[in-house]
Amino acid sequence: MFSNIDNVNILTGVLASHGVRRVVVCPGSRNAPIVHNFNEMEGITCYPVTDERSAGFVAMGIALGNPSPCPDPVAVCVTSGSALLNLYPAVCEAFYQKLPIIVISADRPEAWIGQQDGQTLPQANVFGTMVNRSVNLPIISNEEQAWYCERLVHEAVIDCVHRKIGPVHINIQLSEPLYQFTVDKLPKTHWVDYVKSNLFGGSFHYGDMLDFLNARKPMIVVGQDYPCSQLYGIKQIDSWAVTLIEPTALGTSSEDPACREFSSGLLVTNFDEVLNKMGDDEDYMPDFILYVGGTLVSKRLKQFLRLAVKKGAKVWRASTDGDYIDTFMRIDRIFPCDTTQLADAMTSYDQVYRDEVDAYKERWEKALWAAKRHAFDYEPSFSSMAAVKAFQAEYLAHSLDDTRECRLFYGNSMAIRLACIYARQYVHCNRGVNGIEGSLSTAAGLSIYLSEYHHPDAKSQQKVFCVLGDLSFFYDQNALWNQNLNGSLRILLLNNGGGAIFAKFKGLKESAAREKLVMAEHCTSAYHICQAQNVDYQNADDMSSLYEGIDWLIHTESDRPMLLEVLTDIETDNQVIEKYYNSFQI
Repeated sequence: MFSNIDNVNILTGVLASHGVRRVVVCPGSRNAPIVHNFNEMEGITCYPVTDERSAGFVAMGIALGNPSPCPDPVAVCVTSGSALLNLYPAVCEAFYQKLPIIVISADRPEAWIGQQDGQTLPQANVFGTMVNRSVNLPIISNEEQAWYCERLVHEAVIDCVHRKIGPVHINIQLSEPLYQFTVDKLPKTHWVDYVKSNLFGGSFHYGDMLDFLNARKPMIVVGQDYPCSQLYGIKQIDSWAVTLIEPTALGTSSEDPACREFSSGLLVTNFDEVLNKMGDDEDYMPDFILYVGGTLVSKRLKQFLRLAVKKGAKVWRASTDGDYIDTFMRIDRIFPCDTTQLADAMTSYDQVYRDEVDAYKERWEKALWAAKRHAFDYEPSFSSMAAVKAFQAEYLAHSLDDTRECRLFYGNSMAIRLACIYARQYVHCNRGVNGIEGSLSTAAGLSIYLSEYHHPDAKSQQKVFCVLGDLSFFYDQNALWNQNLNGSLRILLLNNGGGAIFAKFKGLKESAAREKLVMAEHCTSAYHICQAQNVDYQNADDMSSLYEGIDWLIHTESDRPMLLEVLTDIETDNQVIEKYYNSFQI
């Protein structure tokens, strides 16, 4: 029988699945449930050592006995408090010898740290830079915490024996009662396979590809990526699966013609509109997902794919650094490689259910084409949406006529979501954390680089167009307080008087703090800021002045930054977008 403590059982199951067969255990009360589980687990041998300092080196010695390219990790388990600190010398030695040691420390609940409770000190991250990874397992009270706990253990083991070899630290919080052993079997943990290419052939085996080859409804999802390191491989397998791409994922560079050639065959897909219409329709739901690149803008897509995973979809992640990112909450395989290498393997064999794959692709392609057509045909009334549509149309025409490369930079929140509807070129955006701060400053920095290092002549400048909302602009207005700026920076300011995206949250309408405190409604204009910072300024408050202003912003040559302020209102902006989504039909 096993412990009835959830995080202890998850820890045991995941470690066993990764091939942990030997554990050096030290005496103690707090770690007793962990030691009990290891002793109960078939295939795991426990080696008792009383002195923790010695125990760490004993674990090292055991690890030295298996010096293969992919050695089995050896664990050492200690109780809470000062017992953990005695492992420090062995951990340091293992770090420099690159030995796969998993340090497991039992801990008390975090709330008791610094409260003069016995054997309690800050144990998480105690080894600092001397371990490849340090994780702190939570006390589990819901399904999300269970997923998080399991994910943390996988991350630690992968950084112990796969991405790099060396010691890791798993700290586990345990609350009383500790000594109830009433569970007859461990919970089923999800196996995450870290698939390295064949060391001799430089490729992958047929068996590594089965999830994809046996899929009936395969899907490729491309997150933020610049430059286009992922696109070569994605272009290669685009005809083998449904491919969903946001404008933040199509990184291109004028200095890399091959990159432009490959990315030209991959178009931004208006999938958010399809998902809004289809909801959780299983006909559109994939049974296989390959996720590459960085952050996704679409919350609908993430929710849709998490539901698909719950219904059994397999998930692969490919990245050159082999990072463990489980956005859809049930990753199956991680490929530490570029997509070209993976695509070569995926397309080396025949798909088993090719007819069904083609039918799935046809279903999606029909819907995506209808969504793209809807975006083209829908004529929004004067609003932020109308401004972005008009800007993107004129920008596209300009980029086709002008040999100079231009860059697009969008702010977060409403601005980047409008870009996902209308942008057909690569869009820079600070999506790492998704904050509103710094968008204008980042665009300014990009314009400085392009103007100084590429075309110092004002008539040959590469332009950087920054499209952002009012809160982002006013928050970051000091970006214009910069003597290095010139006419290469062009700003389209969508000023609707506050944080419009917050108005969409139905529950928030019941709060008296909604307008002034949450949405930060205001009556501020950028006019005086532009005057103070020597920025050319125009505004637009109807469709006629909007078209005139966009023409001015894009085509006028200037040695000063330029700003077009589009003055709308929150209610209209939200109504126009809502009408756009509701009027879409497949």
